[in-house]
Amino acid sequence: MDKPLTQILTRDYLMWVSEKSSFESAQAVQNIEVYKASPTHIEASVYEIPGKPYTVTIDSDMTGTSATATSSCTCHLDQPWCKHSIAVALLFCRKVKNSSKPGLDRDAIFDRFLQEATRKELVDVLDGLRHELGLNENNLIVPAVLSVGTPEETSAVIAMSVRTLLTVSGVYNSADKIPEDDHLYEDWQMTIGSFNLLLGDERGARLLPTIEEMIEALYVLADRDEHYTTFLGLTINLHLAYCCMYGIDSRHVVSWLENNIEAIDSRLPVYDFSPYVQCVNHLDLATAMNRAIEAKNKILDAYLSLIAYDPEPYRALLAERGNWFALANNYGEHGELDKAREIIAKAQTPNSGVTIAPDELAELIRLSETAEE
Repeated sequence: MDKPLTQILTRDYLMWVSEKSSFESAQAVQNIEVYKASPTHIEASVYEIPGKPYTVTIDSDMTGTSATATSSCTCHLDQPWCKHSIAVALLFCRKVKNSSKPGLDRDAIFDRFLQEATRKELVDVLDGLRHELGLNENNLIVPAVLSVGTPEETSAVIAMSVRTLLTVSGVYNSADKIPEDDHLYEDWQMTIGSFNLLLGDERGARLLPTIEEMIEALYVLADRDEHYTTFLGLTINLHLAYCCMYGIDSRHVVSWLENNIEAIDSRLPVYDFSPYVQCVNHLDLATAMNRAIEAKNKILDAYLSLIAYDPEPYRALLAERGNWFALANNYGEHGELDKAREIIAKAQTPNSGVTIAPDELAELIRLSETAEE
């Protein structure tokens, strides 16, 4: 289907197609009579000489995915776009704020440049832009590395970008307040998204140190602004996926869990570490559990045991904390519906010692009813 002429004809387009000085000359043409106009076809008479009109026709032309306009005129100038055709076309251009200062349709120009420029022209523009940017060339280097970089180059440029983000976020400042910047949340989302895009790709094979650095930084930010707990959870998910996809050494993963579980639990209580079972050796995990028991570290013991398919220490921790909602959920997830219903019943009994918020209680009741069906 041909594109409407009103979407093709712009002052920029007409300046581009005009020959010699036809665009400038068209500004002086005044006596025009349009006698046929449809979305894709225009016919008009141009009276440059009284009583001797020139007939102008303009049509929309769709060739492949490219829409253009073609014109013809009965004048003697023998140009595809003479001043008479340009003058008629100008009547159908989209309005501009100040017609004496025609604006450029920048999107159309850039789209046309991408479609029609030679590879050499594109390369020359990018190369010239890089030299103009000088020290501020990251906007070009980062996408270049993400497209064709080696694992080492990708790791280096991602680490550089993350450290810049941490600096802007105020991680390295002693002040308790995060800088006021409306774009910081968006920057964090985009950064985490870039890691997700690299997961499973050979270029992302050396990003683990940067992911772990991000998690440590997010401890600081989450303590200052609770919104960052969301990013903390997403980055831990990223860490888990990375460890599984790239076969990270089990001893490193277990050591990292030992060093970070308590910090994560204090900011994201009930975070589910159990999927880490996919990327740890059971002997390494058992050794870490023994260390936690010897140190009488109930939090570490609870989560490590949960990873090892023993939920009881974790359940005891939830009961000790009075987190009955999470405890009932855990029973339900493991198919122990009777124990989950027992907690639900106690929560509805006054002075039972079990308290669950009304909205959470309603959710548990719905889940238990669904499980029965």
